[in-house]
Amino acid sequence: MKTTNIISVCTLSIFVFATAAVASGTILVEAKAITKDVNGKEQVTAAPRAITLSGERAEISVTRLQEFPAAFKVDGKSMPFGSILDVTPQVEENEIHFRAHLMMRDFNGYQSQDDSSGMSFATQTQELFATGTVQSGGTKTFCVTNQFGGVTTWNLKMTKVDDNAMQMLKKH
Repeated sequence: MKTTNIISVCTLSIFVFATAAVASGTILVEAKAITKDVNGKEQVTAAPRAITLSGERAEISVTRLQEFPAAFKVDGKSMPFGSILDVTPQVEENEIHFRAHLMMRDFNGYQSQDDSSGMSFATQTQELFATGTVQSGGTKTFCVTNQFGGVTTWNLKMTKVDDNAMQMLKKH
């Protein structure tokens, strides 16, 4: 199993959005994020799934909205923080080729300014771009290390789904 490491801060929580489509060449994309803290304690922090067509983009967003006081110049009054995973799988015979983009944005808190202009807020954004190939039902793994020494392991599983399996997925 190939593992890719990057430095990041990762916050996972509330919303799960998936682009869905049902037809031949349908692919079930399952993502599982497992966070391990500096003491070695592991916890599944997200396990969303999406259904998409071969060659079509699926977006899985695991975010929370951070509200900001009116004094901050932010479009609107809130900004999403967390992880957004875009995956475009392409079926070719028994293999699934994919492009993935993982964007993680963390809110690091408020900071006072030395120049008496008030307060500002700090964020950290990391992005991971990957391409690869798996057999149907196969998994690729990406490890993401945060600034505090914790690790989030992203397991990305892609499975070609036939019509019978689609009927079963609809029932769940």
